[in-house]
Amino acid sequence: MRAVNTASTQVTAVLAGDAANQCLAVAHRGEAILICPLERWRRRRGSHEIFGRDLVRSAMATLLPEQDIPTCDPELFDVTGDADATTEALLAAARLYAGHQPGHALISRGISGMEWWAFTPESATLTRRIDGPAPDVVIARFAGALGLSHLPPTQVEALGRWGEPLMVDEVHAALEHDGLDALARHLHDADHKRHADAICSVQQVLAARVASLVTNVAHPVVLLGDVFLNSYFTTVVAAALGAPGHDVAIIVPPDPGAGAIAVGGLAARGALSVPPSPFAGPSANVTETKLALDRCKLTYEFLNEAGCVTRATEALRRGRLVAWFEQGMEWGPRALGHRSIFADASNPYVLENLNVYLKKRPAFMSYALSIRASQTAAWVDGPTHSRGMQYQYTAREPGRFAQFLPRATQPFRVHTVDDDGSSIAQLIRAFEVETGLPYLANTSFNAITEPLVATPTDAIRCFFGSGLDLLIMNGLVVTK
Repeated sequence: MRAVNTASTQVTAVLAGDAANQCLAVAHRGEAILICPLERWRRRRGSHEIFGRDLVRSAMATLLPEQDIPTCDPELFDVTGDADATTEALLAAARLYAGHQPGHALISRGISGMEWWAFTPESATLTRRIDGPAPDVVIARFAGALGLSHLPPTQVEALGRWGEPLMVDEVHAALEHDGLDALARHLHDADHKRHADAICSVQQVLAARVASLVTNVAHPVVLLGDVFLNSYFTTVVAAALGAPGHDVAIIVPPDPGAGAIAVGGLAARGALSVPPSPFAGPSANVTETKLALDRCKLTYEFLNEAGCVTRATEALRRGRLVAWFEQGMEWGPRALGHRSIFADASNPYVLENLNVYLKKRPAFMSYALSIRASQTAAWVDGPTHSRGMQYQYTAREPGRFAQFLPRATQPFRVHTVDDDGSSIAQLIRAFEVETGLPYLANTSFNAITEPLVATPTDAIRCFFGSGLDLLIMNGLVVTK
């Protein structure tokens, strides 16, 4: 671990992750003032660039322009690629999210195999282990051997959801004998559906192994590690633990991978005492948003919150794609309403609009559903709450989502929205009043090859460079 000791600044920064997925977390006076995957600052996915002090200083100047923090250098801890520092940070994150109560944390380190740790506030010990690569690494290698190395992990996961577990026996046999590489070579020239079935089957077999590790584990449980970026694994572990409603005893940070390591790094150094908001990313107020629009010489309207909700609801009912941008960015990989694109999930052209005209993604890609939490059980089967979009569900009546899913019976991620008065809660409630449907299709607000938009300028560029129809940013409404 490399550190520069300038503790008097009261500002602590931690870099975590790997060269392709670094996350910066900054705390000041005990609170997280910024958590951001640095690819969103650089506007390039997987740039494979290691960030040093100069780039961190530049990123903070860009992403924290209005923050009341000292201008001198922060105390910077770089845990990139440091196994011991990663372990320390993950354990600190587990304690932070468990609320310092007696309990256990399950952590997939993803460095030298899957390691599961149980901890109490007084101790931390290695309890169980799967030898070999972690499941997310196995799946990535298998997809690559199938000839799908061009697909990012999110699309590999989506391909698995599209598939069916029709090859479980073949996967078991491959793992016992020649390994998955031999199976992948056999399937290399198969069609996309056969590849999807293979990935789905591999996920099911590996998830069963993960589930076997969590029997008789006390609650609460904090799930950390890149493997839990895959919502299928998170769902299987929660079900294996048998927690009613899952979310009562299962805690998953907004980003259980690099983001959790960065947050844990702050906690390990005493710079953070409470879990940060899911929206601790770069923030923009109305003044900054208006300035960005004026610089681009754009015409816009300023509406109150009710007016924005009404305008968005009208557009959604006409089958339009609505981009929604407000306040702090989500620092995890899921769009939870602050950097989201919404669509009517019942529209017969919703998948075509999203996959073909907006995201230019393969036809098997599915999208998440943002639904009122109080209505979840009436429409889908799964955990009571999935506030971080960490679980996947199945439709109670598949026909209801025939337009929304590539295969009517496949699982999909769900984002449950509490009736808490937030903008997204108001939007979904207004849409329900007009249509009887308490949900909207939700996907991340980003361009085809870029990460999630972080600033108003990013949002403007994405809006005018894509098939989006309406942009609402902090009460300012932009149309084409």
